[in-house]
Amino acid sequence: MGIEYTFTTTTSDEDGDQVLYQWDWGDGTFSEWLGPFDPDEYVYANHTWVVKGEFEIKVRAKDLVGDESPWSFPAPMDIPRVKLRNKTLFSSLLEDFPIIAQLINYIRGLINTLPII
Repeated sequence: MGIEYTFTTTTSDEDGDQVLYQWDWGDGTFSEWLGPFDPDEYVYANHTWVVKGEFEIKVRAKDLVGDESPWSFPAPMDIPRVKLRNKTLFSSLLEDFPIIAQLINYIRGLINTLPII
């Protein structure tokens, strides 16, 4: 359910250290740190939006030493209305009340940052 897009990024590191990337998807969720990757290597990440809207996507990098970049300039995304084939009560609620889907995505993001015990 939803619309998935693929994004790409790359960066250099003045010391040649490998780098990790984190994405801010603009819907209240963030990716985990992805990597490590070699500097100047193109890196791809996917994200699925379940509601229509305008979102600003950002990415940042850090090297294995811990030096971290600021967030990139936001890339605006206009996600069109999500068409669902088999509508359920839950999917209808998500479509009619997009704030619910944003809240669910936000909670998912929080859960993904919790340490595993």
